[in-house]
Formats: sequence, C-alpha cells, structure tokens
Amino acid sequence: MKSVIRYLFFFFFFWYIVFFACRIIFLISVFSFAGASIGSSVHGLFAGWLLDLSTIGYCAALPALLSVVYFLTQKKWIAILNDCFVILLIILYCLTASGELCLYQEWRTKLNMQALLHFSHPAEVFQSATFKLTFLFFLLAIVLCSVFIALYCKRFAVRNVIAASRQNTGKQKVSVFVFLLMFLSFDIIIIRGGFKAIPISESDAYYSPNRTLNDAAVNPAWNLVHQIREYSRHKKENPYLVMSDQEADSVMKELFYTEKDSTEKILTTPKPNIVFLILESYSSYEIPAFGGDPYSLFFDSLTRDGLAFTNCYASAYVSDQGIPAILSGYPSSPRVAIINQITKSVNLPCISKDLKPLGYESGFYFGGQLNYGNIKSYLYNMQFDEVKEHDDFPSGSDEGKLGIHDRPMAKLFTNGLNKAKEPFVYCWFTISSHSPYDIPEKIKPLIDHRENDYVNTIIYTDEAMRDFFTEAKKQPWFKNTLFVIVADHSHNTQRDFRYEDKEYHHIPLLFYGDVIKPEYRGRKIKAVFSQLDIAPTLLGQLSVKHDQYVFAKDVLNPYAKHFAFYYFFDGTGFITDTCYASFSKDKNILWKTNCSDSAMIGRIKHFDQSYLQKEYEDYLNR
Repeated sequence: MKSVIRYLFFFFFFWYIVFFACRIIFLISVFSFAGASIGSSVHGLFAGWLLDLSTIGYCAALPALLSVVYFLTQKKWIAILNDCFVILLIILYCLTASGELCLYQEWRTKLNMQALLHFSHPAEVFQSATFKLTFLFFLLAIVLCSVFIALYCKRFAVRNVIAASRQNTGKQKVSVFVFLLMFLSFDIIIIRGGFKAIPISESDAYYSPNRTLNDAAVNPAWNLVHQIREYSRHKKENPYLVMSDQEADSVMKELFYTEKDSTEKILTTPKPNIVFLILESYSSYEIPAFGGDPYSLFFDSLTRDGLAFTNCYASAYVSDQGIPAILSGYPSSPRVAIINQITKSVNLPCISKDLKPLGYESGFYFGGQLNYGNIKSYLYNMQFDEVKEHDDFPSGSDEGKLGIHDRPMAKLFTNGLNKAKEPFVYCWFTISSHSPYDIPEKIKPLIDHRENDYVNTIIYTDEAMRDFFTEAKKQPWFKNTLFVIVADHSHNTQRDFRYEDKEYHHIPLLFYGDVIKPEYRGRKIKAVFSQLDIAPTLLGQLSVKHDQYVFAKDVLNPYAKHFAFYYFFDGTGFITDTCYASFSKDKNILWKTNCSDSAMIGRIKHFDQSYLQKEYEDYLNR
C-alpha cells in the first residue's frame, strides 16, 4: 500500500520537474523581448503552481487506478499499459510546450485554437515557419521527450516503485479500494483548484502587469485543454454577454449613428476599376509617411499623390481574419475565424458581390496556396470570378517555400489585369513579407534587431510594388483605376510594440490613382478608422448601398464617428481619436491605455464590451 502512495507522490514530483524545466526554457527563450527583470522572471517559475497541480490532477486519474490494480494483481501488462500511457502524456506535453515556445517567437501568444486550426494544413504551417523555428521545434521536442521519458523509465516507472504485494487479503483489497476513492476525490478537488466558489482559471497564475511573464506562468497543457473546451462551448453560446441586448444595441447605435447619409466624393469617375494590393504583415512603422522608419520608400513616395489614412488599424492579427476584414468589413471573433466555417462565411457581404450588379468582373491573385486558413472557399463564396494561386501560374517562376515571390508575382498580376474586362475589382495578396522570409536576395544587416529579416522583406515587397506600378502606368486601364494599398494585418517590428498596444495593430492604408481628384492628392486623413471600413467607404464613393456592413462605416462620411476595434490573442482594444484602452477578453484586466481620465477608460470599456458582445452574437446567428 505504501508503495502505491509512493508512486503517486513520485508521479506528482516527476511532472513538477517536467513543468519547471519547460518553464525555464520558455523564459530563457522570451527573455530578450519580455522586458522584465530577472527577479520577476524567476517569480514566474512558481506563480503557476496551482495550474500545474490541476494539470497533474488530470493526468493522474488513470495512473492511480492502474497502479492500484498492478499492486493487487502484479500483472506485468498492467504496468506496461500504465507506463505507456504516461510516456504518451510526456510526448504530448513536450510537443505542446515546444510548439508553444516556437509559436511565441512569431505570434507572441500561447498555443490556442486559432493556431491549432491552422494545423489542418500542416504542410503550410511548416512552409511558413522559418528554418530556425522548425529546427528548434523538432530539436526541442526530441530532446525533451528523450530526457523525460528516460528519467521516468529509470526512476519513476510503476515497476521501479511499487513493490509486490505479499498477500491479497480481503481486508487489504478493501483498504486499497478506500484509498483509491479517497485519492480520486482529492484529485477532483485539485483539478478544480480547491474548495473556492469559482473554479481555477488562468487568473490563478497571473502575477505581473507583464503579459509575457503571465503567459510563462500558465501551464501549456492546461491552457490548451481549456482553449479546446472553450472553443467547443463558445460555438454555441456567447461568452461575452456583459449587458442586456437592449443596452448593447443602444451603444452600437451610438457608435454608428450619422446625422446624414453623406460622403465626401474624392473620385473623378463614378465607376472606376478597383485594385487592392493587400500587403502581407505590413506595419505602418516601416513607412515614413505613416510615422515609421525609412524602409518602404516607394510606398512612401506614393502617398505624395494619394490619399493616406494615417491612423488605420487592423481588425486582428492573421490573414484569415484580415482578408474578410478588408473585403467583407467583418471583424474577427475571439477564438474563431468565420471563414473556417463555410456555412457562416457564405452569408457575409463582400465588395466583389456588391459590385457585380454594376457589371464588375472580379479576381484574386496569390503566389501561395489559398487553402491555408480556408481563404480559397471564402473567395469562391464571395463570388470572385477568377481565383488564381500558386498552381495556376506557369512553372519556372522564382519562388520560395511559401510560393512565388512578390517581384515575379507583380508581373503575373499585371498580365492578369491586362486580360480583365473593365470595370473590374481585382486583388493581389503579397507573400514575401511572411516568414520564413526566404526572398531571392541576400539578407542584409540593416538593423541590430531580431526583425532584421522581416525588414529586408519589407524592402523587397516595396520593390515589387515599384515593379508593378512601373508597368501598370503603361496600361490603358491605369487612368481609370483606384488602387487601395493596405495590410492584411501588422507584425512585430524593430520598435517592439506588444500585442495589446494599439501601435502593434497600426497598418498603412492608401487610396492612389489618377481617378482621385487633384485636391485630395497628397492629403493625409489623421482621424482613427479601421481596416473594416474600407469596403463600405469604396461603395459610398460608387453610390452603392452599404448598410449590410453592420460593423463598419464609410470613413469619408463627415458625420461618421472615429473609432477602431481590434482583437488580439488575449483580448480586445478600442481606439478613439483621443485615447485607447485594451482589455483581457476573459478577465476584464486593463492591459494598456493612454487615457488619464478613469471615466473615459470606463466609457471606452463600455464601447469595447458592447462591440464584442454584438459581434459574437452576429457570428453565432449567421
């Protein structure tokens, strides 16, 4: 009997060793950008002990049962079954911890459902990862699995700990059975986090205003199981109900109310061609005209003859959220991307559908594979006439791991526009500024920063834009075309903003072309607007109805409110012309703000909560 208790004690001790070692590795890997002191980082090693205990509780139930049965029967196969189960747990945990560590290097987030859904196309995931991160993942996973499996088998395996039972009397069997019931009852308590009224949550590990340190404290396995469970539940109910539906409706009406259904006409023609250049992972902080550094200089030069929106913000953080934000004016839903659910995304509005009655032909060009993030099905559901991806282009183009590089794609896109029937609305989604950054040019040491490769690819994509416009200006359709240049989402930069900062989500938006009235060329609109507002704004210029875009507005309507809502992994943010605030989506923690007035923070929080509540309700009802 004592040996069973000893085994379970060793079982808990072994998993604490595993968790502690993985947490040390995680903290070392993120220390360079965590911006934390050594003391506060060390605190993170222990802050999540309750979540660790809860995680071990989940893992311990079956081993407890099998160890008791083995103690009573001494059947070798039971011990083997138990140890195989534990080894499986070790492998799964090491894969989770290694994957999270690598994901954090690029996305600054713990492993979540958004990332897991991308693994439905594993080839695309590994193609988009840098060689360094791919190598790190496999190396770390193999090393951790090998070390922990060897440690368990040598010191903690059932046969090494549990002694043979000398006699299986009825009294002994009863006592072991009573012990098992007591242990399982205790196990339920530690899984729940004790006797308190509210079950254990991530909050029990949070100890710092530094989000990275809190992420380190939260056990990766507990977080992932929680994410999966919450994702399953939240597909059926709205977890963001914080006020009555009537109150939320009232706030939304206030946000989107305009005195007049008007718009400032900036175009010389009522029916221009529209060409979107959707730039992959493009931050405003690489373009001087948008407050950035001098890396995207050709883009910067275009602002002198275009209409620049210098305070535009991305709706979210990945492409399968950014594409529908731009084309459908639809915001991201926490934990889910609507285009991964065809039955819902098919009901979205889209500029391609809205312009069909006016005779517009539509097309979408991408040098990679559009099945990533389910973008391809979304485009066809949005009734694009021509959808072309990597396999649709002639072989022999200069390409990397993700697909055809931007400079050869610029020529292919121009050729496609030359064949299109006017009027048209066409999109080119660039690729080169996405990891693994394997552009066909030598990476130069431009900045002493981990984002040096990213900055190099920004310059390369900028040159691709130069190539495109050099050729486009020679074409007959150019003079009747409005170009909309915008990022699908932003990216970490040399300025090291955090996900919760509004600056992280600051993206460029430029209207450019000969169809813009001379008096608007070179102007900058500094009011706060969202990436979501692009489609209704363009439709407003063409005098096309756009009230179907319920979470967006016409930014050129002088009576429209100036605001932007954004979503990041751990929460949401709301920006106005005067200040902003970002909040944890589950715990209502105020992450960041530049507001000095607490009443204003409360007002922004009310806007943020209302928007999130109504947006998720709309997602569920589609």
